[in-house]
Amino acid sequence: MSRALFTFACVTSAVAAQSIAKSPVQNESKRRFYENEQQVVPLPGTVTPSTPAEAELLGPRSLVNGVTVRSAAPLESAFRSVRTVAALHNKREDLFPNSIYIIIAGLSGNILARNRNIVSRAVYPVALGVAAFSYFLPQTFRNTRDFVWAAEQRALPEVAKQQVAAFEQANGFVHLVEETAASSQQKVHSGLESLRRSISKITGLNIDEEVLKK
Repeated sequence: MSRALFTFACVTSAVAAQSIAKSPVQNESKRRFYENEQQVVPLPGTVTPSTPAEAELLGPRSLVNGVTVRSAAPLESAFRSVRTVAALHNKREDLFPNSIYIIIAGLSGNILARNRNIVSRAVYPVALGVAAFSYFLPQTFRNTRDFVWAAEQRALPEVAKQQVAAFEQANGFVHLVEETAASSQQKVHSGLESLRRSISKITGLNIDEEVLKK
């Protein structure tokens, strides 16, 4: 067994020595661990241009107080969203305890619609919450409403046009009802005045004077 292992070791050593003898030996004065050392460690002061992928990752350049600043697009989007939401709040209106009142109103709507259908469960909390929002934070509610309306016009212009048309139609219907009610009231008043005159002419009584005497 030991003789077989010795024979195998000798054969392996001979094969390794033969392969080393065939490969050329390079005598270099300086060892090189990288193929191109200039690409690995650039010289100080060397300006390396960024690739398009790196430039896109860093974001566009902007000049702030004479200094070029780069910021990533996701970071800019996050800060822009925070500034937009913060601008909706009117500084004259206190978030506390008004926001707590709004939450309580929404929870009250949920309690009221507890034994009703699924539509009522969805509508009641939202309706009461929006009503409380408009009552306790009126200016913030207007700012939020205008922001949502502008966002809807940008994202869903067709839906916004349909809403404008529906609002104008409803507004026209309200004006029509008001005009009809005013016209009906005027007709009733004219009819009563004509009836009073007819009674006065037939009976010879002055109804206004009789009422004043009483």
